[in-house]
Amino acid sequence: MFRLTSTNLPLVGTRAKLAPAFTIWQENDRGTGAILRVNCYGHWQENPGWELDTLPLGAPTATGKYYRQVVSAQIQQIALWGKVESAIASTPDTFWQSDTEIHLYQKNSALPTSAVVIAAVTAPPAVGNNYAIALDRMNATSISSDGLIFTPGIGVGNFSQEEDTVTIYGDAAYSLNLGQELLITAEIELSFSSPYLSIASFYLPDIAYCDRIDWAGHSFSPAREVLSPQKWEFTWDAIAKVANLFLEATSMPYFEPIQATHVPSGLGAIKIIRNS
Repeated sequence: MFRLTSTNLPLVGTRAKLAPAFTIWQENDRGTGAILRVNCYGHWQENPGWELDTLPLGAPTATGKYYRQVVSAQIQQIALWGKVESAIASTPDTFWQSDTEIHLYQKNSALPTSAVVIAAVTAPPAVGNNYAIALDRMNATSISSDGLIFTPGIGVGNFSQEEDTVTIYGDAAYSLNLGQELLITAEIELSFSSPYLSIASFYLPDIAYCDRIDWAGHSFSPAREVLSPQKWEFTWDAIAKVANLFLEATSMPYFEPIQATHVPSGLGAIKIIRNS
């Protein structure tokens, strides 16, 4: 047995601290499993949690085709089409945009062949008083930067385009600094072939929350990415009370036009959660 003596030792003994039971990392720096899971359908003590209801679904409020196409700029407008934030708010003949693609819910309107976009580019070095900018498959209609507005033409304060090259004509009053941001309004061509999926929309005014939807012989789960929904997923607009179901084009049931306002039984069911 040994006894340690030193003038540096504490006079009062201390209890060693235990190692942490677990560590949580912020954001995506390190993965970790779920710390807590809640069974929304479970019961505790004598009181129920949320009760599961099953409601019949009939003919959809609207149906259409879902198209996607890769684009390289932010789309501002498509003639005769409405713009929405995501698939959640999408209704027939509207579009939304993800980072790399444009998405269409098409029903009555013809597929668009062009769109208005705004592209942000930086000013290149001047060659004399002019500036040459490369555009990828865009037809520029106007250019602006820090209060300067350039319009089509061949004089000072104008620009012209030949194939994918835009030339801006400047002088002392219309000069650009190297790297200065330019906003180019342009038109791009759109070309859609076969639809990516089909969409069926249901108006459900009495529903607060959709957990799962079974319809037309398929089970639909909530979309993991509302900007790019996949097959057998659905989105739910809690304000408009509209559910959009995404399914294969060949899986869409046929409905007689006269039955559009009727609700036949036995076509499917929707599972919801209701606060007790």
